[in-house]
Amino acid sequence: MAPAKLHKKRTTLAAYRHEIESTLNILGVKKLDNEQINIALVNFPTSQRPKMIDAFNRANQAAQSVIPLEDEIAQMLQEGKATIAAGVIKATQDIHPEVEITFGEKSLQVDAMLKAC
Repeated sequence: MAPAKLHKKRTTLAAYRHEIESTLNILGVKKLDNEQINIALVNFPTSQRPKMIDAFNRANQAAQSVIPLEDEIAQMLQEGKATIAAGVIKATQDIHPEVEITFGEKSLQVDAMLKAC
């Protein structure tokens, strides 16, 4: 699992969700539904309707990307957990007593000097 890739996917997911939420708030609707959007568009001046339709289309595209992206993130996290669960830590320097080594959800409290591998 590459932390940078995971971060990028999470950032993209947050941007998609923000796009959807912003569009829903602007249009004054609760969900991205053509019927609700058409009713909401009646409340906007004719000159603003193309902008609102574009916003709806962007939010709709974002909504279609959310579930696959959530699945990719979940898969990356699961792969990372599997790597950590099976992982072995190799020290490149000596580790002194009273040091705690943390790797994912695992940790090791060092009681005696550990020599580097």
